[in-house]
Amino acid sequence: MRKSGPKDWVPSSQKALRKKLKTEALDNHGYRYAVWLLFDHSEPMGWKWILRIDGTPGSWYMSTILEGGIRDKISIDYGQRWDCINFLEIMQEAITLI
Repeated sequence: MRKSGPKDWVPSSQKALRKKLKTEALDNHGYRYAVWLLFDHSEPMGWKWILRIDGTPGSWYMSTILEGGIRDKISIDYGQRWDCINFLEIMQEAITLI
């Protein structure tokens, strides 16, 4: 199978289903969090890459983020005014891993 993007590429091994980014997420309160790419399957969505900020409710489908355009900041919890402030840097690395 040819690797052509997050929507149609399936990793060939279990090890490839989970990748930790070198770039940590920085929030607007000065905290740092590990960031993971997870290749997950759910019945309605099928196989999809998920970007997950560890220890937070921040989790997004890569295909959805890429469709909307990449920006430098994304809300982790809008009601709490909790944001990831280096999202562009995270996405630049994540794209190279998928």
